[in-house]
Amino acid sequence: MAIWTEWDKLTDVIVGDCHSPGSFDKLLPPGKTTDNFNLILEETKEDLVALTDKLKSYGCTVRRPDTIPPVHTTLSSFDIKMPNSPMVPRDQYLVINETIYQTYTSLTDRYFDGHSFYNCFNDLGYNWIAQPSPQLADLDPTTKWWNGGKQIYQKILAEKVLWHTATMYKAGDKLITNTQGPGTQKGLEWCKKNITEVEIVANDSPVMNGWGHIDHGFFFVNDETIVCDKKEWVPSYLQDKQLIEIGHLLKDHMTMLEDYKKDFNKTEGMHSEQWLETYLDKWRGYDQEISFDTNVLVLDHNCILFSREIPELFKLLKQYEIDCDYVPIRHGTYWEAGIHCLTLDVARAGLRRKIF
Repeated sequence: MAIWTEWDKLTDVIVGDCHSPGSFDKLLPPGKTTDNFNLILEETKEDLVALTDKLKSYGCTVRRPDTIPPVHTTLSSFDIKMPNSPMVPRDQYLVINETIYQTYTSLTDRYFDGHSFYNCFNDLGYNWIAQPSPQLADLDPTTKWWNGGKQIYQKILAEKVLWHTATMYKAGDKLITNTQGPGTQKGLEWCKKNITEVEIVANDSPVMNGWGHIDHGFFFVNDETIVCDKKEWVPSYLQDKQLIEIGHLLKDHMTMLEDYKKDFNKTEGMHSEQWLETYLDKWRGYDQEISFDTNVLVLDHNCILFSREIPELFKLLKQYEIDCDYVPIRHGTYWEAGIHCLTLDVARAGLRRKIF
């Protein structure tokens, strides 16, 4: 087994998981807050099972992490008040060839995330390299990489070795990377020293400007074909590929994201009563209308898995002999996760090669 790209035929994949309803009852205020959160857990659990079944129907081996019972943990310099479900392996793990690279982020609730994926990685038999475990800091619960992240990584935690692997995109003998973060420059230097099978190449897209998770905006379908929101999302050194622009078939999610941030910042974080009520009332349908449209999983050179049905887009891609399928993810916005985030491809059929 091995993996070198994000678009060769997928054969082995990890699908994230969430805790069962009731798991957080002792950590949350009783009543409406608990009821609302349990509803999200219940529906998320159902969607992840559907995603697992869909991938199995395409012949993929699917692995699932363990959901370790959540407890409030106090460490030397920070607390883990609400341990996160092991939902988004893409953020902290990168698999190249037969090596797993594990990183840490500023999020204290994901500090012990690796324990949930331990059996998955152990069963794979791959080499497993992890960044040194950092001393983190208690931050405002609304601080996310997309919400004040530059302040966190460039000032507050600048001396820590931290990185988001979702900034990286496998492309044969290259690893296209947003080199400004989220993550610290010390974290990026760790990646450059330890990821030796491929060359790390900076993403010079003028839209991303070196910052952010790279799994939206553009993605390869085969060595010569890229699907993108607009051409500006694609790095300069890939502009000579066949670019299929799809932004005109999607809604403007950037404007809505600003409204989402404003609503989120008025609360005390994702587990607060205010945010759970606001999210379920105003933003719940966002996932079925717009969110994470380009955060997809390419199953092979002719098939893409989306998180919602987009008939006009699917019709366009069919003209390029690309089939599309979908699995609804009702609470992707709440978990900050699309299909690509929720999965970690650990084996694909293709070989290491020069793509550009």
